Amino acid sequence: MAKQTLTAKSPLGGYIADPKGLSIREVTGFTTLSLGVFQGAENPLKAALKKKLKISLPDTAQASVVGDVSLLPVARDQWFLRFPEKDGDIAQDMAKDLKDLAAITDQSDSWAELELSGPKVIEKLVRLCPIDIHNDVFLVGAVARTSMEHLGVIMMRLEDNSDGQNRFLLLSPRSSAESFLHALVS
Repeated sequence: MAKQTLTAKSPLGGYIADPKGLSIREVTGFTTLSLGVFQGAENPLKAALKKKLKISLPDTAQASVVGDVSLLPVARDQWFLRFPEKDGDIAQDMAKDLKDLAAITDQSDSWAELELSGPKVIEKLVRLCPIDIHNDVFLVGAVARTSMEHLGVIMMRLEDNSDGQNRFLLLSPRSSAESFLHALVS
């Protein structure tokens, strides 16, 4: 029998486009772990994350970011820990070090991740999103769980790019990635 190998594929095949002042780029190369804190373990979890990754457990609606590592609140007592795949040891270390503090599941292949930027990004997102994402309200590091075109989305405001354009990271379930992309480009 011939040996078969599996090759990982991103949900949108590495999509990159710049339609009419809106840059859309699929983000790949990150591992995403869901951390669901066990009852009574929030303070030990905070201490472990601070010691291990130098990152703070964020308040509701605000991410903690240290370099390429981010911790996004996604539900009550639940966060997504995102870090570059090249730092794969983090996943093993977290599974070992936090096993008594949090339920940990790998969500890396469950979400399509898109970075949006450009002069028309606010205009596009305001049309699709029911929350106020203007610069003076939805600040850098802000995180919201919302819907766009009837699809669930986790949205994080990133630092502006080098030419001052707004940037957002959008996560949507992999199962509806094509529909989500269609909503953004149409």
